[in-house]
Amino acid sequence: MKICKDGRIYGQNNKEAGDHLGILTGCNKERIKEKARIRYLKNRDKIIEKARIYHLKNHDKIKERTRIRYLKTYVKKGHNPNSAASKGKKHWNWKGGITTLSEQIHHLPEYEQWRSDVFQRDNWTCQTCGKRGIRLEAHHIKSFKQILKDNHITKIVEAQMCEELWDVNNGVTLCKDCHELTENYGGKKLEEGR
Repeated sequence: MKICKDGRIYGQNNKEAGDHLGILTGCNKERIKEKARIRYLKNRDKIIEKARIYHLKNHDKIKERTRIRYLKTYVKKGHNPNSAASKGKKHWNWKGGITTLSEQIHHLPEYEQWRSDVFQRDNWTCQTCGKRGIRLEAHHIKSFKQILKDNHITKIVEAQMCEELWDVNNGVTLCKDCHELTENYGGKKLEEGR
């Protein structure tokens, strides 16, 4: 028999309770939750095994349902996220090619090679504090933005051909903290000169 907080008997099937569906007392709630948890823990391995067997038996059906759902969602509505019509300027979230030149240059293989060469030359050690085994950054001694400005670089091709940009002697390995303390970190010096 379950007792409500107001003292009456809980449940519809009980003659004494009538249509009353009250709120169970806290201790009964906790007992019910605990029983359910114990029942789940006892049967957990069986439940997992049943799910695994179901997925093994019905793998092709599940895959087909997923494919059909994909077709209904995208292809029938004329939108396929993997098509050329959804990439670049045709993508719904295109904002006019707003990636900056410096961001594009930082993703070039030449830039990755320059960083790697600077780290290797400095033996993967911060040249200011001497720390190793932490996140390192390659710092341009002459500011990256200043090089772009001095050489009138406006395109990726021009950046790839600029030897000053990829000069290993213009780079130094620093940890993040030491890099932020440099006078031209993030183009600070260039912005102050404006």
